[in-house]
Amino acid sequence: MLEARGFEVLLVNARHVKNVTGRKRDVLDCQRLQQLHSYGLPRGALRPAEAVRTLRVHARQRGALLRTQSRLRAAHAQGAGADEHPAGQRPFADHSPRGFRRMQRDRNFENHQDDGVFYDRRPSLWVEPRTGLGGVVGQKRKYFSWRFAVDFAGGDLALVDAKTEVEAVISASRGRVEITSARPLVSIRGWRAMFDMVPDASTEPIALRLFFRARGQALSETWRYEWMPPPVAQRALD
Repeated sequence: MLEARGFEVLLVNARHVKNVTGRKRDVLDCQRLQQLHSYGLPRGALRPAEAVRTLRVHARQRGALLRTQSRLRAAHAQGAGADEHPAGQRPFADHSPRGFRRMQRDRNFENHQDDGVFYDRRPSLWVEPRTGLGGVVGQKRKYFSWRFAVDFAGGDLALVDAKTEVEAVISASRGRVEITSARPLVSIRGWRAMFDMVPDASTEPIALRLFFRARGQALSETWRYEWMPPPVAQRALD
């Protein structure tokens, strides 16, 4: 802006002009700089042409974006991505899986070089879904529902005692979730979540998500599952 109005602009080293006697004030600094400039003492640093400066800005921005991209790719490869899957993608589907495992084999810090979230210390996890007809025990079923029991072991759950109020956070893309519970499972030093899924009339897959939470903080990985509800004619109540 100043150059466009005919002013000569110098980029000078602050060390050469910072020694101002007396009380430090902006007005005194300006007067001191004007006096030194009138003597021709401040030496201007090299200022590239405007086209070169513009190119530098774009090059630095591109470098910052590439570094961010590399960091996000590395986080995704280590399983540290966000809980929500990207738009336009859906969780994978499988028929009657025995469980889901995330194995952490590499415990060498030198291969991770991460002193923030410490990927080398991340635990291995095993999640095992169990299903069956839902409903309240001892009462006649009035509608079809399917019960899920999901066991979590590893991570922070091993440190949670039975007195801590742990909540199973469950969501479904369609239908209704009911009769939810969360309880410790001493045999695996983990926790079990149980819930009933009441589907609508459609047979399209229902995306389920589940994780444990205590005092507003997540305690487990997020379990995702695509359940294929049976046709309405096959939804027996016993």
